[in-house]
Amino acid sequence: MENLDKEFKKLVKQTKQRRRWVGVGISLLATGVVVMGAVFARNIYVKQALEQEAVKANIAYETQNPNVITNVTGQTLGFLGGSYTTENYKNVDGYLVPIGGNTVSYGQMLGEKRNTYTGTMWLSSSVNASIGTGVSIMNGQKQPSFYSPTAENNYMLNGGKGAPQELRTLIKLPNHLAEVAITFDKPYTYKEIQRMIPQNLLINWCLLATDDKTANIGSSNLYIGLSTNVDNYSKGEPSYDEATGKLDSQDERKILGATTTNTIYGLDDKLYGDFVAAIKKANTISDFTALGFGSGVGADDGKIKITTFYPYRDALKQVKQHPTLATAKFAGVILTGRTENFAQLSEKSWIYASSVGATTEVLPYLEPIT
Repeated sequence: MENLDKEFKKLVKQTKQRRRWVGVGISLLATGVVVMGAVFARNIYVKQALEQEAVKANIAYETQNPNVITNVTGQTLGFLGGSYTTENYKNVDGYLVPIGGNTVSYGQMLGEKRNTYTGTMWLSSSVNASIGTGVSIMNGQKQPSFYSPTAENNYMLNGGKGAPQELRTLIKLPNHLAEVAITFDKPYTYKEIQRMIPQNLLINWCLLATDDKTANIGSSNLYIGLSTNVDNYSKGEPSYDEATGKLDSQDERKILGATTTNTIYGLDDKLYGDFVAAIKKANTISDFTALGFGSGVGADDGKIKITTFYPYRDALKQVKQHPTLATAKFAGVILTGRTENFAQLSEKSWIYASSVGATTEVLPYLEPIT
C-alpha cells in the first residue's frame, strides 16, 4: 500500500511536469504565432506605405518638376516606415547639372506620420534658398520661372518693371550651355511650338496651359507640365480605368523615380497619354488636390481680393478638354542649348517672359547635343 502511494505521488508529479512543459510549449508557440503575425502585418503595412509613396512620387516627378531628372540613390526601412534619398539633375543640352538631393520619409516613424508634401515643390529641401525678389536657388543653380500674361497682378512683377526678359543677357555668357523658361504670349499647340523654336535649341519640357486669370503662376513655384525626354510614370501604354479609378499599368512602376530616356527629344502620344493618366490619378489623392496658392489683387472697392488657384484641379480640367497631344495647349517651354543660339529669340513677339535657369560651361571633351 505504501509503495502504491509513492507510485501515485510520482505519477502526479510527472503529470504536473508534463502539463507545465505543455503549457510552456503552448505559450512559446502562441508567442511565435503572434510575433510572426506582427512581422507579417508590419511587412504588409510598410509595403503598402512604399507603394503609396511610389505612386505619389512618380506623379510628382512626371508632372511638376520642370526639366528635372531624379535618381534614387538609397533606401532605408524602419519597423513601421522607411525613407529614400534622391539626387536631382537638370538636363542642359545633354549635360547633367546637379541641383542637390532630398530625403523622403513614409509610413510611421516613432509614431509620427511623415508627409512628403510641404505645400510647395516635391523636391523642396534644405538645398533651396531665395535671394533678392522672386529668385530661387537650388544647389547653386538659379531656378527658371514661368509667368502668366493674363494674370491680374502682373503689375507687381519684377518690382513693377513687368515680366523679366533674361534671354538677352546670355550674350554676355559665351562658351556656356543654358536652360531658359519661355512663357508664351498665349497658349500654343505642340506642332505650333515646333515651328517656332529653332532646330539648334532643345525643347526639354512643356508647361500645360491654364484658364486661371486671377493668379500669376510664377508666385506658386509649382508648374504642371511634361518632359519631352523622360517618362516618369508608366513604361507601358496608359491603362487608366475611369470606372474603377485605377491604373492597371502602375504595377510596372515598382522602383521610385525610375526613368525611361529617349534619344530623340520630342513629345508623342505615348508621353502625353502617360501625363494625362498621371493628372487623373493625382486628382484622386488629397495631397495633390489640396495644393492651392492664394493671390491678392485690388478690387473696385479698394479692398484686396484673395483668390486661390489649385494647379492639379485646373490641370484635370485642361486634359479633359484636350485628351490628345494634337489638341493640347501649352503656355511655355523649357529650352536648353548653347548661349549664343538663344540670341535669335531675343526679339520674338510670341515671348511674354524669359527666365534663365541652370547654366554650365561647355567642356572640350564632352559634346553637347546641339
